[in-house]
Amino acid sequence: MDSSIVGWYCSRVGRLAHMAIDIWDIDTLPPEAKEHLLSGDDLLRSHHDGELAIEASITTERVFWQRRVNAFEDDRSAFEAKLAALIAPGEIRSFHYSRMTDEEIATISEIGIVPTSKAFLRKRLDGLIAHNHLSEAQADEAFAKSPLNAGEAYGKRDGLFWTSAFPIPIDDSGVERLLGIWGGEVASWTLEDSGKSLGLPKIGSPRILEIAMPISTAIDGSGATTIAGRLVDLRRAGLGLTEYRGGIDLYTTVALQPKAVLVVHSEGQQAYADMGRGYPMSFSY
Repeated sequence: MDSSIVGWYCSRVGRLAHMAIDIWDIDTLPPEAKEHLLSGDDLLRSHHDGELAIEASITTERVFWQRRVNAFEDDRSAFEAKLAALIAPGEIRSFHYSRMTDEEIATISEIGIVPTSKAFLRKRLDGLIAHNHLSEAQADEAFAKSPLNAGEAYGKRDGLFWTSAFPIPIDDSGVERLLGIWGGEVASWTLEDSGKSLGLPKIGSPRILEIAMPISTAIDGSGATTIAGRLVDLRRAGLGLTEYRGGIDLYTTVALQPKAVLVVHSEGQQAYADMGRGYPMSFSY
């Protein structure tokens, strides 16, 4: 990648990374949100004990059984709602996996993040033509066969920009295809040979973009509630109340300014290779 682009992104890491919440690291929460989350330990234990008591009351006989309400359910809901309100004005660090050209990375440095759409896919394909990555015929075929032309038959993608709040290792099956084929699912999902005949796996390089996503824009405005729920789940795991420590996928429908991109990791860089297994240093699973 052009050294000026690398410097452009790296200049943002120190300035912005500490401002964004890392969902796995309670120390990155705003002070009031951290204090609130830690204050709920007794409530979470009581709610957990209540769940165990309810499960233990399930009869093994073939009779009608109605699950009773956990006595601490309302308090837990209120606890999560307050946490959501405390984090809503902030940003969360998330990770976007994609195969992109140097020219596309340069464009991101100028215009920022643009959610997926048919018009934007067409613009990206035209860029590949302009830089001799694809012929016009190849670009037209990729566009015509894009799942974006099939509505939601292959899942909802139009108007969204997807990220993961957990750093995922590059050999994880959930991201291998995204890193291995240019354009991701919107370009190759419906192609019989995964775009090999069009040369899509040879275009660009695998990239991981670190994004500071405004929580207010995430998941159609419900991001704060969803993130707060996951923060509570991770706190429960830390207290030994559950073994589940899963991450969360986040999307935005809003275009993000260039400053939202903290850094771009490319194949060949150590942080790229170590993603989810040593990078970020604070992450453990």
